[in-house]
Amino acid sequence: MNGSLRSRKHGVTLLFLIHGLIEATWVSRIPQVKDFLHAQTGPFGLALLGSAAGAMLSMPFTGWLLARYEGRRILIVASILWCAALPLLGLARSLPELTAALFVYGMAGGAMDIAMNAFGSVVDRELPRPVMSFFHGMFSAGGMIGAIVGVLVLRSGLPLEAHFIAMAMLLAAAVLLSARFFPFTPPEPVVDRPGFRLPPPALLALGLLAFSILFGERAMADWTGIYLIQRGATGPYAAAGFAAFSAAMTVGRFT
Repeated sequence: MNGSLRSRKHGVTLLFLIHGLIEATWVSRIPQVKDFLHAQTGPFGLALLGSAAGAMLSMPFTGWLLARYEGRRILIVASILWCAALPLLGLARSLPELTAALFVYGMAGGAMDIAMNAFGSVVDRELPRPVMSFFHGMFSAGGMIGAIVGVLVLRSGLPLEAHFIAMAMLLAAAVLLSARFFPFTPPEPVVDRPGFRLPPPALLALGLLAFSILFGERAMADWTGIYLIQRGATGPYAAAGFAAFSAAMTVGRFT
């Protein structure tokens, strides 16, 4: 592997790690946000849908942008916006504010997700052996590390806002410092196609499988901490639940 290709692989690897770290930073503090807002389980669950709604809106749009503009700039902007959206979650003082913050957070996270996977596929095609599972394993490793950091922060008593702001600044700096390693992806030739058409049955089946996997993963991320606290765990031990889940995902993806 030449030096340039190795650098591009390392750049994309760091992106997946950062994505997992941001996600786990939020997940590790979900029970504290729920308690702070004095939210009942049902309304809080509806607020959490804000993230999914934002991602569903931004993902197709990001794909459209990547087909028309140089992707590295889109990736950098999306990554910085997701880091910047993290502190908004700690500043929410009501469920409507949290829903709005999660919508913005989901939009930025969905855009980064699509862009970094597009870049990952570029590097994957350049390498002699597939590396997409490795990249996704790094996302899970980031989730594990971020959740462990959440455990330590909870034990230290650091306020939630300070935790989110510190992680956002640190990870945004990591994105900017590693941006020169991101592969250059010129816009693809735009071909006129129908605006919408039904996917073939095989693609529908694959989509259903992906939906089911993501459904379970989001349930673990959003509700593990709350479930463990309801079973008598303290805040740090509740955050460790997602760390254990991410560790299992990391092992599965790396092997």
